[in-house]
Amino acid sequence: PRYHADTTQIKVLANKVTGEAEAQALYAKLETVVERYLKVPISYLGMIPQDPQLAKAVMQQMPVSLENPKARSAIAYEMIAAKLTNKELNKNLTKRGMAAFFSHIISGR
Repeated sequence: PRYHADTTQIKVLANKVTGEAEAQALYAKLETVVERYLKVPISYLGMIPQDPQLAKAVMQQMPVSLENPKARSAIAYEMIAAKLTNKELNKNLTKRGMAAFFSHIISGR
């Protein structure tokens, strides 16, 4: 009731999945239900893998990208941020995680 099918964009992020195959299967099921009952198209944004480093960072109340920038989940968040901002993820950035990524976006380089 509060959205318009022609202007609403729903992007799905699969969380705590074991891999891309599980994420895609989850999305396919959700897409079927949403299309049937809500009649709104959804699109797949990406996935955040089940990652013990993410759980550890949450327990320490620290962003995983700062706690462990090389964690699978931190890399997944970087990829999603790149998609959302329509930026190509620069693989040559110093590996500092999300801090480096957002600094790169803000500086416009």
